[in-house]
Amino acid sequence: MKKFVATTMIAITLVSAGCTTIMKNPLSKTMAYSLENAYGIAQSAAITYTRLPRCAAVPVPPCSKASVVLSLAVADKKARIAIKALEDFSRNPDNYPGLTFSGLYDAAKTAISTFKKISEVK
Repeated sequence: MKKFVATTMIAITLVSAGCTTIMKNPLSKTMAYSLENAYGIAQSAAITYTRLPRCAAVPVPPCSKASVVLSLAVADKKARIAIKALEDFSRNPDNYPGLTFSGLYDAAKTAISTFKKISEVK
C-alpha cells in the first residue's frame, strides 16, 4: 500500500510539473496579422519600384536603381524568413529552443521595417 501511495504521489507531482511548463503565446493574433499586413504593403511598393525601367547612366525618372532592387530582394527575403519563423514558432515552440515569442516578433518587426524603408526610397 505504501508503495502504491508513493507511486501515485510521484505521478501527481510529475503531471503537475508538466502543467506548469506549458508555454503561452503572449502575442495576440492581431499583432501577427498587423505584421503580415505591413509586409504586404511594403512588398507592393517594392514590386512597383522593381517594375520601373532601370536607371541609365543619366537617370530619367521614373526609373529604378539596380542597387536598390538588390537591397529590396535581400530585405524581402529576410522579412519573409522572420515572418515564417514567427508563424512556425507560434505553432511549434519546441522547435526553437532558447527563443521567445517577443524576440521573434521584434525580429520580424525590424525586418519588415527595414524592408519598408528601402521600398520607400525614390
